Amino acid sequence: MCKKHDIKIISGKLAVDHVHLFISYEPNVSVSKIVQYIKWESAMRIMDKFPELKKQYWWGYFWWRWYMWVSSWSITDEMVQEYIDNQDGTD
Repeated sequence: MCKKHDIKIISGKLAVDHVHLFISYEPNVSVSKIVQYIKWESAMRIMDKFPELKKQYWWGYFWWRWYMWVSSWSITDEMVQEYIDNQDGTD
């Protein structure tokens, strides 16, 4: 999915109620579209793997509608990676 949209996931961490992703993407793609792609594809893959979730999320709203996005133009990649590394969760 990410290859199709020229999105590179550099790293990430999965927490109980949210996900941290450090990504690289082409500037001609909007952040809202990237979030839409990732949320839709991941929800469909999760529901395929765990069909019982389809009953609970029958309309496809697996993820919350909101998201937080921060540009790393003013900080280094190492600082972003350190922040993600220090979060609770699973790589």
